[in-house]
Amino acid sequence: MSQNTSAIRDGMVLLKPFKEARRRLQWFDRTTEKRRTPMTRLQRTSWDAEERIFQAVKSHSLEYSTLENIRIPDPSTKRGKKEVDVVLVTKSAIVLIEVKNWKGKIETYEDENGETDIYQAQRNPKPVLSLIRGKCEVLKRMAASRFSDFAGEVFPLVVLANKGGEPNQKINSMTSVCSLHGKPNRSGKELHKAIDSLLEGLEPAENNHIERMVQMLKSFGTWDSIHFDGGGKEVGDFSRIPQEWDRFDVESVDIEVIGGRLMTLIRGPKISVIKNKRDGSYDSTTYEEGHEIGFYKAGNNKPTSIPLENLSRVEFGYNSPVDWSRALSGAKVPSGESRGESPLSRFKKGQLVTGTVLAHFPKDSDMVTGILVELVSNQVNGIASTRELDTSPEMIKFFYAVGKQIRVRIDSIKGRKKIDLTIVEDQ
Repeated sequence: MSQNTSAIRDGMVLLKPFKEARRRLQWFDRTTEKRRTPMTRLQRTSWDAEERIFQAVKSHSLEYSTLENIRIPDPSTKRGKKEVDVVLVTKSAIVLIEVKNWKGKIETYEDENGETDIYQAQRNPKPVLSLIRGKCEVLKRMAASRFSDFAGEVFPLVVLANKGGEPNQKINSMTSVCSLHGKPNRSGKELHKAIDSLLEGLEPAENNHIERMVQMLKSFGTWDSIHFDGGGKEVGDFSRIPQEWDRFDVESVDIEVIGGRLMTLIRGPKISVIKNKRDGSYDSTTYEEGHEIGFYKAGNNKPTSIPLENLSRVEFGYNSPVDWSRALSGAKVPSGESRGESPLSRFKKGQLVTGTVLAHFPKDSDMVTGILVELVSNQVNGIASTRELDTSPEMIKFFYAVGKQIRVRIDSIKGRKKIDLTIVEDQ
């Protein structure tokens, strides 16, 4: 609160003491009610299902690391991050898991790409399988951008976690969908069996590759979140926070109203704010009323303003925005500091690297003569000629489809988006 605002409040106490007393009591009652916001039944059942699946996945015999509510950055949108309920990393593959706690009949339909998807009967079909497949592709693209290497096998899996779900026969035969039934022990075995079918026959990767992928996934972080005394919780993204709350340093913030109704009446609204820092230290301060945060609730494109005193806790899901060009996945640089290197400096003439196909040239033609390849998302691109490919022109779009990761050799570098490439076919 500014000094001017504080002075106005002091003036109100002197000029209109009874009106100010009523306002203070109303503030306390309103704040107390908001802080008691409970968790909704839908939230509880959904999060309970996700936690149950997380624990079951974690006990899989081939588990290397299991992560929860990871948000994979999408380079095609400014705020886009593709959340994954559960990520299983094994030595031979990564499995991205979407948890659906659906009851009743579950049916199939054909999505806009002609692929089979699933939906809850009596509701409008919304993409589920196609979305988790897209998340797999974004993760592969991220690995290519970050490490100039393949991510390895990445599989989608939708888990129907509610034993009251009734999937049709076609769904029961799909390897990318696992429907759970009965008690937890039986459900765990069914889930492990579905994962085993995805991993069957795959060779393990080198330990340094797997660890590198784990550290990259951890660096993405999860949702920011706000919490209430009554157990309520919302996840999303902060659009506005107090200036002294730097997410690079601060992991969470605890908020309490100082004193009860009588103390609020006597001295006015005050709240205690404790910043819990990532290095284990903390500091506390006292705020007066008037502070707010801006918050995009998950799935909502409009931010909501929330008075700080209504909350009991704030948690930051990540400590800094993802840098697509940074090869050392776990490293962080404080905001405002220079990284000291251009993403272009990673690349040299003659180097073999993995990139992602962005486009074919000329556009809208069956005869593709060039392929635009992304080496670092939104920062470094190159062009690969198709003249030397031992592939018929009509098959190039199939073998080198947009979104596919391919191996290329760097022939010359003239700038960040002026790199000549040759496709290496023996991948």
